[in-house]
Amino acid sequence: MRRFLLIAVVVSVMTGLEPHASADHRPNNYCSESGDVCVSTKKRNGVRRLNIGLAAKYFNRYRLCVVAPDESRECIKRRITDQGASYGDSVNWSTHFTDKGEGDYDVIWRQGGNRLGKVLGFHV
Repeated sequence: MRRFLLIAVVVSVMTGLEPHASADHRPNNYCSESGDVCVSTKKRNGVRRLNIGLAAKYFNRYRLCVVAPDESRECIKRRITDQGASYGDSVNWSTHFTDKGEGDYDVIWRQGGNRLGKVLGFHV
């Protein structure tokens, strides 16, 4: 096992990558089993959007946090809005959060102290 880890580190150094860096370090979308809550971190038309969608207005506010590659955390509080057939919110990452450079970013939605869905991510 040690030999495998050593080889992985050597290959990472030789290719210029950190051992944990990956474009797919976390999923970029998630929906609850029932489909009542969906979140995503997808890029559309060159803009990274952090989205939450709800089948009904289960709550009015939520907290959105982004953990940067340097492990710093930024959080904002947002409101759920009526979007016609559903409820939700969409946040432009670069407008609301600090770009800390290349690496893996984790994204966490919370409501009432509880995490909504899985921790998602994206890579810059």
